[in-house]
Amino acid sequence: MNEKIQLEAENFVRVWQTSKSLIEAASRLNRSRQAAHQKSFIYRSNGVPLKLMSQQDGRHSRLDWNKLKELAEKTS
Repeated sequence: MNEKIQLEAENFVRVWQTSKSLIEAASRLNRSRQAAHQKSFIYRSNGVPLKLMSQQDGRHSRLDWNKLKELAEKTS
């Protein structure tokens, strides 16, 4: 395998494994979210045990959904 390609692949694994979200990984890799996600899928398909990350950035998981539901019901 070409040494440059191998180094790029190793960098991808390092960045992916040290990122907290898909958005962070894609940004650090200078790729779109879709491209980073697709590459991680290919690596996993070839046996590389990359961690799974949500396609979201995590901001929505910190929302108080019950509070928002109550607000919607009160204001309708």
